[in-house]
Amino acid sequence: MQTAEQKIRETLRQTQHQFQHEGDHVIRWITGGTAPSVHVTFQSNGDHIVARCPLCEQPLGRFDASYGPATYRQLAAIREVGNRHQCLQ
Repeated sequence: MQTAEQKIRETLRQTQHQFQHEGDHVIRWITGGTAPSVHVTFQSNGDHIVARCPLCEQPLGRFDASYGPATYRQLAAIREVGNRHQCLQ
């Protein structure tokens, strides 16, 4: 008889390649603080990462791929734009 932990570990080991955690189709939740939360997908574009609406793929903004000091402000702007976004789909 397996413990719950052993069952979970076995399930994760068997399905480890089924859990996608990187790539253009992974929906991310940008949240925290008092600013509105937003769901986006990330698309690498050279030295920037473009945040897009996961439903209609409209760009909501971009930020430094190096996660430099301006990233916080850029993500805050993406959250504001995403909060006002009316999906075209």
